[in-house]
Amino acid sequence: MDEWQIILEEKTIGIAKLYSIEQPWFYCKFYPGQYYEKVKYLFEEELKILDSEDYDAWNDYYDIITSKKLKLVNLLNGQTIEEMLVVHIQSDIAWFRY
Repeated sequence: MDEWQIILEEKTIGIAKLYSIEQPWFYCKFYPGQYYEKVKYLFEEELKILDSEDYDAWNDYYDIITSKKLKLVNLLNGQTIEEMLVVHIQSDIAWFRY
């Protein structure tokens, strides 16, 4: 299965190891890197807003995350995903779509 490096602000925040695909979502076991602790609050707040179902507020907040150059890099083939990318991280699970 694929492994993805999750990058924010040009720093690796963790590795996501794919275990399931339920289109459009890719579900992964998340292994945080050292830099994740500095940005963890962004993903925690993002999920709180999403859970509130205030989608306008979520879009505005997610723009903050994407402005920090969020991207995925496939560790097996080098594919980079940046466009239309949505990544959620909760505890040891990351899920994304693009």
